[in-house]
Amino acid sequence: MKKILIYDDNKTHGEELAKLLADATDSRNTRIDIADNITAAQRLTEENSYAVVFLDIELDKGISGIDIGVRIREKQKTAALVFITAYIRYCEEIFLASPDAFLLKPVSAVSVKRTLDIISSKHKSEDHIVIGTGRNNIDTVSLENIVTIETVSRRLIFFGEEHKPLYSFYDIKLSQIEQKMPEYFVRCHQSIIVNMRMVTRLERYFFVTKSGSEVPISQSRFADTRQAYLSFLGDKL
Repeated sequence: MKKILIYDDNKTHGEELAKLLADATDSRNTRIDIADNITAAQRLTEENSYAVVFLDIELDKGISGIDIGVRIREKQKTAALVFITAYIRYCEEIFLASPDAFLLKPVSAVSVKRTLDIISSKHKSEDHIVIGTGRNNIDTVSLENIVTIETVSRRLIFFGEEHKPLYSFYDIKLSQIEQKMPEYFVRCHQSIIVNMRMVTRLERYFFVTKSGSEVPISQSRFADTRQAYLSFLGDKL
């Protein structure tokens, strides 16, 4: 389930945005949390991984939304970050948090949809994904030659053919990356996402890739993985 967080110290504004987001997203597969104070925001970001965080820049009690955004980016490395503001006047300090988009007040259904479209286009590109890897660092990962994405100890590794590691990141969860992937990637195992474009056939409990290697499919995920692969093949016909 996709999770969205709104942090706005004006509770009414947060609830208004939540309603617009609920109307613009699939409510069956989306959960929207609202925080109107720093304590609630910290608790929610510690307990959950968010696909998108909407963050007001001007917060009460001298708290800077930009500073909060930097902290969220460090902990929620793959979350899309959207700053909410009535006007943009923060120059380069905004970019310390590597925001994905801006949402200007007063928000509307049209501006919310446009913002979600911007995030979708950035994070679900057909040929690359963007991963935040630190306070000021953003890495672009090409998906062209990726066969699997796997969790190995505390590392997230993107493997090419013959299981050659192409990219490696620390302390990023597979579930966070899963939200960013195009439809032709499927989570076939607790610790593996596979690129179905690199698969030649499906056997019971494993894929066979173009290079002849086998990618395991867990028993609990086999039915959903099989359906995803059949849908993928159907789209190609």
